[in-house]
Amino acid sequence: MGAPRPRPSPTPEPPAPLAEGPRTLSLEVPVDAERVAACLGPVDRVKARPPLVGAVDEAVALAARLVRARAVLAAVRAPTACRPTAGPRAGAWSTVPWAVFFAATIGPDLEATASAEAAAGRLLRAVAIDAAGSAASLGLADAVVHRLATGLLDGTGLGPILLAFPGDDGFPMEAQPLIIRALPAEQLEAIGLRLLTSGALSPLKSIAGVIGLSAQPGAVPSGDRSCEGCPSRERCTFRRSSV
Repeated sequence: MGAPRPRPSPTPEPPAPLAEGPRTLSLEVPVDAERVAACLGPVDRVKARPPLVGAVDEAVALAARLVRARAVLAAVRAPTACRPTAGPRAGAWSTVPWAVFFAATIGPDLEATASAEAAAGRLLRAVAIDAAGSAASLGLADAVVHRLATGLLDGTGLGPILLAFPGDDGFPMEAQPLIIRALPAEQLEAIGLRLLTSGALSPLKSIAGVIGLSAQPGAVPSGDRSCEGCPSRERCTFRRSSV
C-alpha cells in the first residue's frame, strides 16, 4: 500500500464582521443648501424666495456647528428575523450571511434650536433649521454604509449590499424596537439615543435599520472599494463621481 495522502488543511473561516463587538462611531454627515431646500419643497420654488434662501443658508451654518452625528452598530448572524420578509429584495435578504443592526442620531442640539425659534415666533428660521436636521438625518445611513465599506469590514471579505429601515415594504415598524434592544443600552445612552414608549426614537432626527453583508457582489478588496453594488449608491453623498 502506498503512503496515505495528506488531508488538505481546512480553509480558515474569515473573521466575523465587527468581531470585537458592538461599535460606537462618530460620523461625518455633510449638509448643504441644496439638500435642505429639497426637504422644504421643490428646490426651484425655494430658491425663488430670497427670505427662505437666507434662512436655509443660516440653517446650514447652524447644522455645521450643532450636528453631532453618532451611531451604534453590531453584527449578527443572518438570516435574522429583523429583515424584510416581503417586497422586491426579500429573496436577497434571505441569503446574506451577516447583517449589521444600527441606530444613529444627529444629536439633540439642532432640534432644540428649531423648537426655540418656533417658540419665539421666528417660524421661517424654525422651519429651515428643522429641514437642515431632516437633511442631516437622511445622510446617517449612507455614512454608516460608507464606514462599513471603507475600513470596518477589512479582512472579512464582506461588504454592504442591502439596506432596510422599519417601515419599508415587508419590514414593519414593529422591527424598530427589536433593533434598538439588540444594541447595547449603555452605548445608546452615551450617544443620547433612546426608544420612547410609543416606539419612536428620541431625538426625533434619529434612525434605526439593518444592513445586509455579503461577499458578492458588493464586497471588493480593501484599497479598491467600489460604489457598484452598494445599497446607498443612488443617493449617497460619498458616491464617487466616476461611477
